[in-house]
Amino acid sequence: MKTWRTILSSLHLTFKRRLLLYSLLLSAVPVLMIGLLSSWITSSVVQEESDRSQQTILKQLTFQVDDFLLDLENTSVRLANDQTIKKSLEAGIFQNQLPITMEMMDLLLNAISNTSFGLDISLYYNQYSQIYSSRNGIIRTVEYPYTDIIRQANQLRYGSVVIPPNTYSEMKEMLLVRAIPLNSSNPLGFLIMHLDTLKMKRYLDRISMEGGRKVFIVDDQGTILSSQNNVEPGSKLSPPELLSSIEERAGSADVTVTFDQQEYQVASLRSNVKNWTFVAMTPTDELEAASNKVLLLTWSFVCCLLLASVGASIIGFRKVYRPIQTLASKFDLNPRGDDELQQIDASLVKMTDRNSQLLTKLHEQLPYLKDSLFLQLLRGEVTSREIEMLQLEHKFPSDHSCFSVVVMEIRQSAYERSTYKEEDRVSLLYAMRSVIDEFLQPLQGLYASVVPKSRQIVVLVQTEEPGQGELARLTAVGEQIRERLAGLNVETGIAISSSRPSYATIAESYDEAIRFTDYLWVLGSHSIVHAESLKHSDKQPIHKLAKRKKAILNSLSQNKLDEAREELNAIMAELPASIHQSEAIMGLFSLLIGEIGLLTKERGFDLDNMFEYDVLDYLFGLSSLEEVHSWIAEEVFPKVGNCLDQQYIEHSEKLIPQVLHYIQNNFDSDLSLQNLSGLFGVSASTLSRLFKEETDTNYLEFIIAYRMDRAQVWLSTTDMPIKDIADRLHYTSVQNFTRIFKQVTGTTPGSYRKHKRSQEQTP
Repeated sequence: MKTWRTILSSLHLTFKRRLLLYSLLLSAVPVLMIGLLSSWITSSVVQEESDRSQQTILKQLTFQVDDFLLDLENTSVRLANDQTIKKSLEAGIFQNQLPITMEMMDLLLNAISNTSFGLDISLYYNQYSQIYSSRNGIIRTVEYPYTDIIRQANQLRYGSVVIPPNTYSEMKEMLLVRAIPLNSSNPLGFLIMHLDTLKMKRYLDRISMEGGRKVFIVDDQGTILSSQNNVEPGSKLSPPELLSSIEERAGSADVTVTFDQQEYQVASLRSNVKNWTFVAMTPTDELEAASNKVLLLTWSFVCCLLLASVGASIIGFRKVYRPIQTLASKFDLNPRGDDELQQIDASLVKMTDRNSQLLTKLHEQLPYLKDSLFLQLLRGEVTSREIEMLQLEHKFPSDHSCFSVVVMEIRQSAYERSTYKEEDRVSLLYAMRSVIDEFLQPLQGLYASVVPKSRQIVVLVQTEEPGQGELARLTAVGEQIRERLAGLNVETGIAISSSRPSYATIAESYDEAIRFTDYLWVLGSHSIVHAESLKHSDKQPIHKLAKRKKAILNSLSQNKLDEAREELNAIMAELPASIHQSEAIMGLFSLLIGEIGLLTKERGFDLDNMFEYDVLDYLFGLSSLEEVHSWIAEEVFPKVGNCLDQQYIEHSEKLIPQVLHYIQNNFDSDLSLQNLSGLFGVSASTLSRLFKEETDTNYLEFIIAYRMDRAQVWLSTTDMPIKDIADRLHYTSVQNFTRIFKQVTGTTPGSYRKHKRSQEQTP
């Protein structure tokens, strides 16, 4: 299948037409996507609103009917447990049992009058085959349907049974039957409660149902108990499998069933009291009609938005293409030729080729005499005769002038980032020389900058008589240059030679400045080094560095990384005053890395295996003392610490019991995490983590709980003052101790002691 690019290419459209086509697509496609998304969201919202409405109706109905059922069940249970009812069932309805019978009748009438829904109650006397009905009085001869009702009730020994309306002919009421006494295997009789379905239907009539919605209450056999839609109570849901289909798909976001030859969206909810199901049904055609209305409004708005977007894209296209037309008018183009943009491109290519040819010829002919002469001066290759020629031909100052050499060394990492391409390196050096020339122009006399080697720019400056004033002036200019180069993301170090008279001493000044650049590695690549700055540095004895190196190894062996970093920081601070040669400094650090490797090997680890590279090769590849410092502190120390932590973790089962034993024997000493980590030779963070893993308790919370237990023992068994208790438990003040004690126990130490003493005095 062809791609869009292939299809557009096959149409041979001009750039102008392609731009117009892209503009129309970019304006129309998002609007159409928004329309489709809005349609989908609209349909979903209508569906969700219908589901939410049905669930709300069912929850309201369930709450009301369940409340009614609970009231009915409670009334039946209360009557079944009543002793008067039991006595009446045992005695029967006879003339000589008139007091019991009257008491029973009064009890049933009171129960009927106390219900909020109204009902009739019958009692079946199992021993005498008699029935007393609050509506029909005494029935001596039990006939159908009571015989069948009693037969069903005899099969139920526990709970109650509900008989739907219209189960028996001419019995349109719902019956609730319960054995008396409760849970009896040989009941004395049965309580029969008659409920008119019209009274249950009143709960359904309270619900506002619009359109063709239907609401049913059905039992677990699919029998309709009540309906808002004039469906006869006692009839079955049709088809019979409708109820099982509803129950199987209950909770689904979109349940559709067929009822009375019409499709409905159905929601159902089970009763919390009986095995009844409340069913709400909404015709799907009503939902589709509501959804179509919203979709019509949505797409009407989308069409208006599409027209506005297309119009805006056409206007934008004309404004975008107008500069191309203006540019095309500047060229001698063929009006009947190819695309205007292609003709402009062809003309620019020709111009670029011509300029390249001219630049090539220009570079070939451009003399490098000035740079070559200065390079010769730096190397000491210019004779006195050649100097005289320079003074005559190029107006160089006299040979009695003083000169100073300034070497600016680019930080290697910054330089490497700029040397991915040769033209980038040239551009960087050109920009740096332009910045240098800008700051040197205010200086009177001769100045020049050259690039004798990679990463290095050398500036030759004519100065006044040698002295502090000239050095301060050059230092200030160097600071300004370095700050400006920092704006180009270039870090530079500067070395300034002493000022010397005559051209013959320029090479000596250059050698001095080159020697000073060696100090940049030590002092930092952003420093400015000259003879005066080195003169005031106090040389520190080497043995101090050796002691600090030993302290680093000792701290690492105890996994005290913070102390090791402090010693490393001290070495970094003392190094510039102790060792000036970068080779000697690298030797010191390579020795440190080697001894760290021996330390890890003694502990069962190999330092080289901790890194994906050779550590010594990486060390000697670093370009400054800061990078060495950062690498050792942030990579070497943490990796060594992690390995030692792993070793301590393997022995944590022995360590934590020792810590707990120490706490029990030294509870009145300093139990801070830092102190214990020093005593047991493990870092505070490791000790805290291991303690949490072994005891499943935070260390600080454990110490507080342990001390509070001690305090409670002392308060209840001794007369020790509260201040002494606070001191023994290492609290800084009584107020601090009292605050924590109250947080833990809910009362103050004094109140706790009084309470305990009062308990002891109470017999």
